[in-house]
Amino acid sequence: EWAAAGKTYGTCQGGIAFADLDINNVRARLYNTGGLFWKGAGAEYRVPQSGTGNAIFASGIWLGGLVNGELRMVASDYGPWELWPGPLDDNGNAPADCGVYDRMYKVEKQDILDYQDTGVATADLSDWPFQLGAPVIDGDGDPNNYNLAGGDRPDILGDQGIWWIMNDMGNEHSWSLTQPIGIEVQVLAFSFKRADALNNTTFYKYKLINKGGAQLTETYFGIWSDPDLGDAGDDYVGSDTARGIGFVWNGDDFDGGADGYAGRPPALGYDFFQGPVVVDSVNVGGTGFIYYNNDSTVQGNPDAGDDAYRYLRGVWRDDSPITLGGTGRGFSEEPVEYMFAGDPPAFWSEEDTDGAGSRNTPADRRFLFSSGPFTLDPGQAIDIVYGIVWSQSSDRFLSVQQMKSDDALAQAAFNVNFQLPPPPDAPRIEVSEMDRTVVLTWGNRPSDNNYLDSYDVANPFLEDVDVEDKTYTFEGYNIYQYESESDLTGQRIATFDVDNGVTNVVDIIDATFTIPTASLAAFGTDSGVQHSYQIDNATNATDLFFGVQAYAYNENSAPQIFKSAINRVVVRPTRNLSSGGGTVIDLDNAGVDIVGESIAAPSDGGVEATIVDPSAVTGHDYKVEFITYTDDHDPDHPVSFTTYDIVDATTGDKKVDGAAFAASTGRPMTQGPDVAVIDGLSFSVLGPPDDFKSFEMV
Repeated sequence: EWAAAGKTYGTCQGGIAFADLDINNVRARLYNTGGLFWKGAGAEYRVPQSGTGNAIFASGIWLGGLVNGELRMVASDYGPWELWPGPLDDNGNAPADCGVYDRMYKVEKQDILDYQDTGVATADLSDWPFQLGAPVIDGDGDPNNYNLAGGDRPDILGDQGIWWIMNDMGNEHSWSLTQPIGIEVQVLAFSFKRADALNNTTFYKYKLINKGGAQLTETYFGIWSDPDLGDAGDDYVGSDTARGIGFVWNGDDFDGGADGYAGRPPALGYDFFQGPVVVDSVNVGGTGFIYYNNDSTVQGNPDAGDDAYRYLRGVWRDDSPITLGGTGRGFSEEPVEYMFAGDPPAFWSEEDTDGAGSRNTPADRRFLFSSGPFTLDPGQAIDIVYGIVWSQSSDRFLSVQQMKSDDALAQAAFNVNFQLPPPPDAPRIEVSEMDRTVVLTWGNRPSDNNYLDSYDVANPFLEDVDVEDKTYTFEGYNIYQYESESDLTGQRIATFDVDNGVTNVVDIIDATFTIPTASLAAFGTDSGVQHSYQIDNATNATDLFFGVQAYAYNENSAPQIFKSAINRVVVRPTRNLSSGGGTVIDLDNAGVDIVGESIAAPSDGGVEATIVDPSAVTGHDYKVEFITYTDDHDPDHPVSFTTYDIVDATTGDKKVDGAAFAASTGRPMTQGPDVAVIDGLSFSVLGPPDDFKSFEMV
């Protein structure tokens, strides 16, 4: 039939490209073969990145359906894989050389911001393959090109995205032993860098295009996984039909082995956010969950495509249905679509297989989470979206509950098409290492959303809520110290917050969906904001570990506190400052105030600079110049206000550009204590309400 249609599979070699999705707490190694996280050696779905625990051994996608009653499959477990790099042409033919397309394109939001600041693009940002289908935000008015200099941008989701393209016509299907489908697969994997559960989550969006020229009926899509949650030999699996989750958790209280999580076993869930969208825009979603053993029994490893298709359909290798209880076979005659759908430790979970508390023996599990049946017509494209959520609590049962709670945030992200309010950008830290002393100073670049503490972002979840304040607004900074590089929790050692009456803030955390608990999320004291912190009496020549985090507040949101990622640094106090050629820094000047002198009209305002980092002081003169800025975005109602620049009078460099800040934010520069740290000086500005005035710092 394929020969009659003029289609033959190619002679492509398997893809060798790989890329790490690694902007948050997860490092996930991705391949362009149809498999994920493992390819022959070195499984890599590590959470946390700095730890030793590995959460998934291997994963991938399965697709199967019928063409005129004949089975066609794209599937694999540990290879040989059945997808090859590159697109299919309009006739469904593979490239003559798939190696031309053997590349994965990795772009971060920060890459885009850096390009806008510097004009220098990474190779993947510059080469973003719009002509192959990679999504683009049109910025030059021409939707049929990719013109980076003209304003076009990769349309990634999250803070980091990796895009690649595959097809199943590149060579013969030697795992499933079926004819190919003629499917093109475009993938966008992405993740968010945040201070909440999304920091432990990765997302995957697959576009499947039927270019085979034949209708595929009774079609199923599956997410296959050999999770190996830490120690491979002590896993349990389960499902949650209400939330559409298939998950793995630990079958005992201690997770041993080199990849294990010791006394705090986590849980990991796959959520089918969007299955095939079929007639009348119905999202099929997840429709079945099955596990199988690493053996050759009727509940064991699939033997080629026929068995794999049975598992996609939710039946055992002998075509018998999954039944409630036990191991899903022989305990009862009640057919079910989801295995182990009880909430651990309740029945039917692996902790209670019979309602009397009988447990399964923990072992090395594999599972398949499937969606179907549906029909895929020639030329039809469908999108599949799923996420992987990793969570850890104090024991294995609570980890499952925490995972289900964390999944609610991942689901909410999908519900708004991942257009989440960006958290405050993490502070950028500068470090000075001196004799038994360390000074941390921090701020943000003009392209960051919290430049000069200006973060103010609408919460889309409040769009239809009748409240006045719908924006998260900058509130303060937290300073943390850690015992080591692998310490993920640390200890908060200071908080500097806006003096506005918002101090301690309690957010409601619901880890079980039935028993909400209160958690202190902010520890403000109305201390006033600072952008520096000095650590005294430190031990020289010893590594110390610190982090700084920004946070925002909105009283009408849940949560009320919205935190940035924590920017961490390693510092080593030393008597000799290498950047000063070995000069010992005199710390006596730390904390000294320098009062500005008015050099224009007599002033009713004031400017002051405090030395917070003696090692960074340049000895230059500085000027604070007040200017009148007119915002004429609405020509009929222009608005004028006073703002200011901070200028290095010695070099002429404008350190803070008040007009640019006003153009970006629509408001004047903040006035008050410690508005910015520049060259080791903390500037406090109490400006005049009228008339141009200028102050000079000498």
